[in-house]
Amino acid sequence: GSYTVGALNMQTGEEFGIEGRNYGVLRVKRDVLARSYIGAMFTNQYSSVEGNYNRVFGVDSHFVFADHLNIQGFLAKTETPNLPGDDWSAFGRVMWDSDRIFAGAEYLLVEKNFDPAIGFVPRRNQRKTVLQLGVRPRPDSEIIRQWILRTRMDYTQNQEGKQESMQYHFITSETIFETGDRFMIDFHRRFERLFKP
Repeated sequence: GSYTVGALNMQTGEEFGIEGRNYGVLRVKRDVLARSYIGAMFTNQYSSVEGNYNRVFGVDSHFVFADHLNIQGFLAKTETPNLPGDDWSAFGRVMWDSDRIFAGAEYLLVEKNFDPAIGFVPRRNQRKTVLQLGVRPRPDSEIIRQWILRTRMDYTQNQEGKQESMQYHFITSETIFETGDRFMIDFHRRFERLFKP
């Protein structure tokens, strides 16, 4: 019906001086409205060593309104004994995505102790903001299927508000041909702050 449920349990043996571990994942998702959903997930990893565990609790959703308005996000928290506090992650995105025009904004927060042991986090201790805007006209042509003109900025700070990264695509022009081939020209600037030599 409107529910999707997934469960996984795995046990590893004790080999080469490494203790055995148990891994468990539970996912529940419910479809709502025409093309939307809300969901929750729980992961658990623990070993035979007392106090050696990691848990993640998360909820997420994706709503589509008026065919083109997408609103999605998640909220997650980890529990690891040696990493107390600063263990949340959150994400939100609002996007208008039609065939002719798209515009959106998103925000990602990953605190420094957010540590999902079953899975990975590419970058901790960050606040990332993304803004983008573009048009996608379809010319009356037998050669060109669609032309895309867009701009986008990705701006990343750490938890203290210090800028770490920035990528700004001033203008990107992409031509999609009827053959499926693509031709793209992109003018952009990148910035990375290194805190250590």
